[in-house]
Amino acid sequence: MPYAMLYFYRPTDADKLYLELCNDHEEMMKDGYYWDKWEFFYQHRKLVSKCRECVYSETKDYYSLYYLEIKSDKFPDFSFSYHTPYPIGRKFLPHPETLPYVDHVEQDGFFRFGRPLLEQEKVIHTEKDVLAKFEAALAAAKKFF
Repeated sequence: MPYAMLYFYRPTDADKLYLELCNDHEEMMKDGYYWDKWEFFYQHRKLVSKCRECVYSETKDYYSLYYLEIKSDKFPDFSFSYHTPYPIGRKFLPHPETLPYVDHVEQDGFFRFGRPLLEQEKVIHTEKDVLAKFEAALAAAKKFF
């Protein structure tokens, strides 16, 4: 689409890390006066990795986002942007390495782009209604291409 541009955003800590220590290593951590389980893990990575009861996993690019921006030179003050988490978007969007990267400064709150819906908006704009309007807009846009 001539008005749409798809970018990829990868934050500094894009990977999701999960760690659950077994009882023995949990006690070892407490006895060693570590700040937290991650400090213990980084100092004893081989020990924890060999343990059958400890659980460690990494999900690459879990916190990365696809960022779609729609804008026109005819309306320079207006734009629409939308982000999709990488784990969801990777199923139907291009590989991140084929897209330009975007840097973004985090806003207040939990969301990097945009803002969450207010509780009042969630009542007015249900997920079903938003999806229906999005599909209608997509169908209308396809008429031009």
